[in-house]
Amino acid sequence: MLFNDRRQCQGRSFRSSRAYFPIVIFILCLSLLPSVAIAVSSGIYFEVIPQNPTTADDIKVKTYFPGGPYVDTHSHSVIGNQINIVLFMDGMLFSPDPPHDVTETIGKLPAGEYQITVFVKESPSNPLEIDTLYGSLSVKQAVTVPTVNEYGMLILLLSFSGISLYFLKRSG
Repeated sequence: MLFNDRRQCQGRSFRSSRAYFPIVIFILCLSLLPSVAIAVSSGIYFEVIPQNPTTADDIKVKTYFPGGPYVDTHSHSVIGNQINIVLFMDGMLFSPDPPHDVTETIGKLPAGEYQITVFVKESPSNPLEIDTLYGSLSVKQAVTVPTVNEYGMLILLLSFSGISLYFLKRSG
């Protein structure tokens, strides 16, 4: 008799837990949402390529993402010594989202100190700001080395050839 009562009690508790199962799953899903949003916005960083640029270098800013939607739309502007880069995470969204990066080519800049601001936004239609990154950049003046053009090389080659022929004839 005791065995039958226990089975009935276990059966009732099992049936009642089935009713709460969708609610528990829903709460678990909701608890994951804030952590996903935090994971998308944290861990984003950028680097300047090359690390010590000169006025002769094409400057690029490479932004790394730990996951989230890919960046399809991006642009930049240079106003005085301020470089603003806008990245919209409006591309493909995979699950799980692999780490990825985006490279924005700034081009050649005059020598000087620059401030870089990278705005990471949701999409052009919904410009909700996800993250803002700040950095600085120092561009040095490129050292120019004088080069010899083709005509100068030809004159130099003919001069050495003539001198060589003179010493060959004289010794022989």
